[in-house]
Amino acid sequence: MVTSLSPPSLVLDIELIPSNSWGNNLRSLLRGCTWDRLRKHTYQLANSKCEVCLSDGLQQGRKHAVECHEIWEYDDINRIQLLKGLVALCPICHQCKHLGRTLGTGAGARAVQHLATVNNMTLDETESYINLAFYIHNLRSHGDAWVLDLNWLLNHDALTEQDVRDLPYNIEGVYLVDPSPTNQQER
Repeated sequence: MVTSLSPPSLVLDIELIPSNSWGNNLRSLLRGCTWDRLRKHTYQLANSKCEVCLSDGLQQGRKHAVECHEIWEYDDINRIQLLKGLVALCPICHQCKHLGRTLGTGAGARAVQHLATVNNMTLDETESYINLAFYIHNLRSHGDAWVLDLNWLLNHDALTEQDVRDLPYNIEGVYLVDPSPTNQQER
């Protein structure tokens, strides 16, 4: 459920992770080989091109074509951060998604220009949108911690049975329905 804190729909939107949820991502929660399978599957589905602007990091002077970005939806009332999918992004589109971090590293000017160009917005419109994104980020960063709902992973084609068994079922702040028959009988 998306609440009224959702920003407008754009081709390339900013997805600032609430500060009280920083570090809660698939790369840190999953085994390295599981994360590698997920991200490489995402790259393959996108033919190693950005799913937003169709560019790639090699065209941008980087050593890699694309990066894997987690798509989250926020239930602001129940404080649930719901995993909705993965997307392959070129490095500059990925910097736009995490604009707060990008601005902190000094790479903001290029990212802001790219955000404006991809969305066909003026720099003034882009600045207003950025301010809205940071306002929403500020609201989401206060209060109780977010619960991560990772159930989207349970039926992912790239995951092996072992990957599914090794998902973080018993970690505080993570919600996953354990599909194993043993745990179903205990309920």
